[in-house]
Amino acid sequence: MSSSCQGLLDALKDCLKHSDCVMKQGNLPSDCLKNHMEELPEECRSLRKATFECKRGMLDMRKRQTSFPIKVRVGVVNTYRKKDDSAKYS
Repeated sequence: MSSSCQGLLDALKDCLKHSDCVMKQGNLPSDCLKNHMEELPEECRSLRKATFECKRGMLDMRKRQTSFPIKVRVGVVNTYRKKDDSAKYS
């Protein structure tokens, strides 16, 4: 996994370890994610979604950058004139 998602994953693990589902009910963190999602605090659910979006973004080819972006200038009119034509447009 990329280091960009590692921070989110670490925060999710920490949140799960300190949740009531693990601490008071004695469930495994993986079991809480799979079967007891509604019992988790909102912070853990948000971190789970953010981790999922991060991983999906790494696989989405539409969001991948393979080279430097090309800047396109929209609406620019070519003002180049030949020396001979300058008298016509003056």
